[in-house]
Amino acid sequence: MTTLVVLALAGALAPGCSAGDTGADPARVGNVRISGQPDAVALGAAKASGVTTIVNLREPGELDWDEAGAARDASLAYHSIPVSGRKELAPEAMERISDIVSAQGDAGVLVHCASGNRAAAWLAIDLVTRRNMTRDEALVLAERAGLTKTALRDKVERYLDRQAAPALDDGDVR
Repeated sequence: MTTLVVLALAGALAPGCSAGDTGADPARVGNVRISGQPDAVALGAAKASGVTTIVNLREPGELDWDEAGAARDASLAYHSIPVSGRKELAPEAMERISDIVSAQGDAGVLVHCASGNRAAAWLAIDLVTRRNMTRDEALVLAERAGLTKTALRDKVERYLDRQAAPALDDGDVR
């Protein structure tokens, strides 16, 4: 059974965020918002809209401000799970993001990176591996949420291919 997920670009949710490189407000799938880098004002607006948790996918050298401190000041839970756009997507990171989002129940979660691409890549993976959506449906939603880079989309495809490949016993030969 395909899970129906509605994606809406949330109007006036969080100034200072971008979905992909478009400058649009965060994309929303259920309780999850996907965006580019928020600023302190955007974190406050996100909280006002029901977000309780921020998941930052940017690598340590990418940030030029104290986002963790701003989240703490806004009484938001904050998680930093670095995801490289240059390497293959790590299963441990993808699963950890999904676990954090799942643990929030219906509470709002903002998952972001610099442009929204890595966050939308995670979304596609989560929709397929955790929410039983077809790959094609998940990729369409992820693209609408900010997955604009072909190389990253290809990494999502390879990740999903690896997840779908049957595990081999030690004695099996490929």
